[in-house]
Amino acid sequence: MDRTLSVVMWLFLLLIVAGVAGYGVFSFVEWTRPRDEIVKFQAPLEKRAEAPVREKQRMFGVLIPVKDSVWTFKVQGKPDVMAAFRPTLDKFLETVKFKDGEPTWDAPEEWVERGKNEFRHATLLVPMGEDLLDMSVSKLGGPEARSVLKNVNRWRGQLGLGQIDEADLINYIRKVNVDGNEGDFVDLEGFKMAGKAPPMMEKKQPRPATKPKFKAPEGWVERKAVGGFAILAFGIVDEKTEETAEITLTPLPGRAGGIGANLNRWRQQVGLKDLEEEDLVHELKFLEIAGDKGVVVDFSNPKHGDRKKARILGAVFLRDGVTWFLKMTGPIALVGAQRPAFEAFAKSIRFDD
Repeated sequence: MDRTLSVVMWLFLLLIVAGVAGYGVFSFVEWTRPRDEIVKFQAPLEKRAEAPVREKQRMFGVLIPVKDSVWTFKVQGKPDVMAAFRPTLDKFLETVKFKDGEPTWDAPEEWVERGKNEFRHATLLVPMGEDLLDMSVSKLGGPEARSVLKNVNRWRGQLGLGQIDEADLINYIRKVNVDGNEGDFVDLEGFKMAGKAPPMMEKKQPRPATKPKFKAPEGWVERKAVGGFAILAFGIVDEKTEETAEITLTPLPGRAGGIGANLNRWRQQVGLKDLEEEDLVHELKFLEIAGDKGVVVDFSNPKHGDRKKARILGAVFLRDGVTWFLKMTGPIALVGAQRPAFEAFAKSIRFDD
């Protein structure tokens, strides 16, 4: 065989090997792994599915310095929904007034306002067609609160975007005047990040067809439910320590944003990080409530800044298309001591149709 023919044959063999290698790489890995690893490694020969496309989001944020603090109004949603919402937001900002350093406003009738929590001064739920926007109103303090750049970069991080420099701010902000206070209107586009809890309600807050009946434990004092959507409220006092805890029962429509998202919201309220749903499952205790299966969770944080709200005992159950949330908030020891009474109360809930 002459030298030219030999070279041609080798090139032909190399082409065959190269073609097979691209197809059989996973098979090669399977055969060369120990048997116990083959069971765990199940890479198919077919083309792997592409990663899901991230959902685009647009965020509007308003920074308003007032006295020693900075007030923020922040809302995000789908780009087309946010574009339609922009004129409404501008009109809303015209109604914002500051009295004694705190904001008041005149919101449209269809907006739903929820009260304060540890992270927000208020929440405004804004129906926009099939979507519900969640606008947060917060008060920032500290030496970095007045830094527009730091606030913008913090919000960019929430949208999966990288940080920018001072010189780039002009591309994302415009000056606004809110009740005589010069502020900055921030407009960002990015992506919805995993683990963010959606708004807690869907379209409108329905009143349940029937109110539940229950047997209140000894020492629970029924109070008027104020703020938010709670229809029942109780207070308890530890006679020895004079510590207090509060209990509320709240109905929300449909899936109310998903049980996982709401459980993570409770975790946030005691200063704990969010958990993925597969990890949240390990935190659940199942309990029969209102004739059906419900879940009970117990979240506590000894390092929480407010020891009076360092533990949440919660129960969630469904009834006729409504999700019910039973929640006790208070000091760690007091809530722990009340857990048997809490579960007994949950089991006593019934609806007489």
